[in-house]
Amino acid sequence: MSGCPFVSFDPANPPVPPDLVLPVGGRLRERPEDFVVEEIPLYPASGEGEWSMILVEKREITTPALVRHLAAALDARPREIGWAGYKDRRAVARQWLTVRARDDLEGLEGDGWRILEARRHRNKLKTGHLWGNRFEVRVRGATRPAEEVAPWIDKIVRSGVPNGFGPQRFGTFGRNHLAGDAIIRGDPDALLRVLSEPVEGENARVSEGREALANEQWAQAVRAFPRDFEIERHLAQVLRGRDDRERALRTLPRRPRDFLISAWQSACFNEVLVARLEDARPLVLGDLALRLPRGRPFSVTDLAAELPRAQRLEISATGPLPGREAPSPTDDAAALERPVLERLGVPTTAETLPRGTFRGARRPLRVRIVDPHVRGEDAETLVFSFSLPAGSFATSVFALLGIRDG
Repeated sequence: MSGCPFVSFDPANPPVPPDLVLPVGGRLRERPEDFVVEEIPLYPASGEGEWSMILVEKREITTPALVRHLAAALDARPREIGWAGYKDRRAVARQWLTVRARDDLEGLEGDGWRILEARRHRNKLKTGHLWGNRFEVRVRGATRPAEEVAPWIDKIVRSGVPNGFGPQRFGTFGRNHLAGDAIIRGDPDALLRVLSEPVEGENARVSEGREALANEQWAQAVRAFPRDFEIERHLAQVLRGRDDRERALRTLPRRPRDFLISAWQSACFNEVLVARLEDARPLVLGDLALRLPRGRPFSVTDLAAELPRAQRLEISATGPLPGREAPSPTDDAAALERPVLERLGVPTTAETLPRGTFRGARRPLRVRIVDPHVRGEDAETLVFSFSLPAGSFATSVFALLGIRDG
């Protein structure tokens, strides 16, 4: 896509240094129960209040679809339901949400979901109200036994996990960031081009919708796209009334719009991470570093004092999630980061977007893996368990083991 040369990373695999990869081989997610993830809340339920904090197990449905199912079952509006983050569709995911308090929630179930626990709580959950996630992942077809893999896991504990974004952020076909780039630049025609591009092997109904978008057959596109395709359906619905593409872009539904913008920010971060992994220094002068797992960024002005802390994984250098208010590094760190962002044509403002979005942030380049274990289930199956802080991807761990997702 013109002006969006994301060329240094593979959307299907988070960046890792090639010399730190142990080729274990094998396959993730042969079946949903092979990939189990459970949220670790930032705080426990208070035990009282006007909300119920519920732990829901879902399988093979998206988080937005889960929210719609819950809303229908509870006679509520989807926007009344709070949740901290998206969870994989191709997995068994246990996720905390908040709904208006009631006493008949435990055991409630529907197609692909069931409520495991319900506790009273004072506040509605919001994005980011999450410490992290605990994973239990089965890898089938592994070529090394657990005894060979365990020392490598210990090495990852010492070196940290490169904190790249995994394929979930970029979508099944690896192009969410391209749609986000079009939104950031205020280019509705580019957004329509990305969303109407055909994808081999996609559901026939979705393919019909993409073809209708490409041919500007707006009413047909609305009929074809399933409800999960909120952005595509919104564009077609607005343009079916009149061909006001700027309005269609300006009025995109906020949550899916912000998810695409987040994918664009993630792609920018991954590009910078690739450059930093090639440089190989964990910390340089001028870095914006933070105390792990989620401290506030500070400028590295005394490299000799801070480098040992980085080597012990007390702190980490950060990379950019670009935005209006995101701070920038200086000195050697700026010399590594700035050329990447200039190549990407990252805008310093995005006047086409509401002021409440595109603030930007810094994200650690490395994170700690917590309480990791690996065991052999049979001659070709390994079972891994570990925790990661919120926003970090299990696929980054498996990339260090040469195990691809999907």
